[in-house]
Amino acid sequence: MSRSGQAGPPARAGIPLKDRPVNGVAREEPAPDAAPARQRWCVVNHPVHGLAQGLVLQWAQDQRGWVALVVFVLEQAGGDVTVQEWLPADRLRPASA
Repeated sequence: MSRSGQAGPPARAGIPLKDRPVNGVAREEPAPDAAPARQRWCVVNHPVHGLAQGLVLQWAQDQRGWVALVVFVLEQAGGDVTVQEWLPADRLRPASA
């Protein structure tokens, strides 16, 4: 614990290391990413199991076009099963808010 009784490193006055010049040259701030926030929750239209709520973990392109690594839960009588699978983008739609 710091002297102030707070957990974590003590607060220090001054310029943070990330903002200090390197070799006398100030760093330029990187341009903010203009990409909009991506929708990660989706509805999966699985060819075998039907509709399920899913979560997109990753996007990629392959010979089929855009595909997503999706995790979703299949509700079954003996207990639910979690599935992680690469699915084509046309099998997904955004989940409604």
